[in-house]
Amino acid sequence: LAAVGGDRVLVIWDIAKGIPIKELTGHEQPILSVAVSDDGKLIVTGAADKTVRGFTPDATKADWVWSGRSAVCAVAIPKGNKTVAAGLADGTLSIITLEGSNPKETSVAAHVAGIANLAYSPDGSRLASVGGDGALRIWDVGANGQLTSLVKFEGQAKPGIGAGYSPLTGVAFSPDGRYVAAVGADSVVRVWDVQTKTEVRGLRGHTDWVTSVTFSPDGRYVASVGVEKDSVVRIFELPPLETSSSGGHILGVNAVTVSPDGRIVATAGTDQTIKLWDIATGKEVGTLIGNADTPFSLAFLGNTHLVLGGSLPTRDAGRLHFWQTKPPRLLKSVATGEVYTVVANPAGTKLGAWASRPAVGDAVRNNTFELYDAKGELLSTLPDKGRNIRAATFSSDLSWALAGDDQGTIRIWNLAKKERVGADWPLTVNGIGDLGITADKKLLVAVDDKGQVKVADVARRETLTAFAAHEAGVRTLLISPTGKIVVTVGNDHEVRAWSLEPEALKEPKPLRVWKMPVGINGIAFTPDGKRLVTANADGTSYVLELIGTDGMR
Repeated sequence: LAAVGGDRVLVIWDIAKGIPIKELTGHEQPILSVAVSDDGKLIVTGAADKTVRGFTPDATKADWVWSGRSAVCAVAIPKGNKTVAAGLADGTLSIITLEGSNPKETSVAAHVAGIANLAYSPDGSRLASVGGDGALRIWDVGANGQLTSLVKFEGQAKPGIGAGYSPLTGVAFSPDGRYVAAVGADSVVRVWDVQTKTEVRGLRGHTDWVTSVTFSPDGRYVASVGVEKDSVVRIFELPPLETSSSGGHILGVNAVTVSPDGRIVATAGTDQTIKLWDIATGKEVGTLIGNADTPFSLAFLGNTHLVLGGSLPTRDAGRLHFWQTKPPRLLKSVATGEVYTVVANPAGTKLGAWASRPAVGDAVRNNTFELYDAKGELLSTLPDKGRNIRAATFSSDLSWALAGDDQGTIRIWNLAKKERVGADWPLTVNGIGDLGITADKKLLVAVDDKGQVKVADVARRETLTAFAAHEAGVRTLLISPTGKIVVTVGNDHEVRAWSLEPEALKEPKPLRVWKMPVGINGIAFTPDGKRLVTANADGTSYVLELIGTDGMR
């Protein structure tokens, strides 16, 4: 047990014997906060002398010292011990990166009054802060300590116009990372749902200021501590915070993918969650929480791992998030450009990503085609500069990258040789809206800005057919795993399936048309090519069946 106080001493206690075994000094003013890492190998203190000090349990003095701009009122350590969060009396929130004896920092102005307490989510991907301004803020923590604001909760308003909110002094995450409890001057223990951004419980019983709060390891209980007239610990039993029915997405779904075994559908929503669904029953079987990005693309890497690509909401950049689904855990986040396309190879061992970045002082963007292994390690990168690429994809074996630009030109890259496959291909006079390639790399299907779909022979660079798929234009298209069908999604809320068989290309007609009540943002095939799953703008997904010897019903 580590304890600190106004005597400026960090005391280490042997809990079994009930005696102090070590006293560590160094701070010049009262120590206001202390944190111990989950593995017990790091102890961090923050003090009124504006410093944060890091100790190992067997140390005789601090291993490192970081100096801030004002008193350090709160400290927290995430899983892994590579960074430390510090909350300052002036409202600054700093992430300290531990690099030997010279720690570095990334800071944001988090609160308009002092930060009183900090708490990391169990996986370390999110950080909660509370302060004298009465705000509870949840932050996404990037790989290099960058902080992105996710949500701001405000508790009890003080009486009087412009009086603000009652100060908050304690905060804690639930074991599953979905809920946050916060306490303060209004004597109420408030529990907030990070996913739905709502208060789900207001636990009353304290009669004075509540200073600290924590969840039990199983999430069933909340313990809180009062002061002055209410100097007691109160334990509240929580009823189930979720119903047995699926909650689903609360905002639109941008991307969808199906596991290689065809059993699980994953959907990525703008509510900053990834939902996992049993395709046979339609029931929600999991939720992944831990990114602040706008999702654009999603792919399974095997049956138990996912990768999400998107953009950061505050700047022209993006990330790849590598997830484990069982148990749910964010494994790694990789900073890159805005990621609009991710494609995994059938074995789930590699991933291709199209990343786009702004070009400084130029009207065009810089694009790269990046290959990663399943652990998120970069294998290779190939730049494609000087073009405004509008759509890009990869062959299923990740040997080729294909990109279409705003001039209607298709460029194909051999990723292993890092060279073009033939010359640039002027497929259309209009900009490319979307494109795809069959698994055997024989047929290319692309749609332009005017909604015209072209099916072309890749080897001969010859257009086989062209047709208007939707009167209102095409939002996206996707080729089936068998290469026999292409599906187009129109701005008219219709999904249409077209045959790619040679005879059918002579006079293209839709094999099937689905009229949807909502807009469709994306689609995914099941591995057998017999069903489609949609990503809908209203937060839902539909399963559309294509059954029969010709792939249709």
